[in-house]
Amino acid sequence: MSLGTFLHEMFSEPGPNGTVSWGRVASAIALVGAMVWITHIVLTLHSLPGFDGVTAFVLAPYAANKTAATVQAFSQNPVPGK
Repeated sequence: MSLGTFLHEMFSEPGPNGTVSWGRVASAIALVGAMVWITHIVLTLHSLPGFDGVTAFVLAPYAANKTAATVQAFSQNPVPGK
C-alpha cells in the first residue's frame, strides 16, 4: 500500500464513494497543533497539562461533521408515520 493510498483511506469517509472528510482533515490538523502546543508546555513548564480541553478541541471538527451528516440523513429520510 502506498503512502498516498493510506492517507486517502485515512481521511475519507467509509463507503463506495470515499470522499475526503473535512472533519477528519481538520481533526488531524488540530491534533498536530495540539501535539506541538503540549510539547511546548512540557518543555517550558516541565509538567503535563490537563488533556480534557485538548481532547475536545481535537474531536470537535469531526463531531460537527458527523452531527451535520446525521441531521442531513434525517431530513432526507423522515421518520415513518409522521
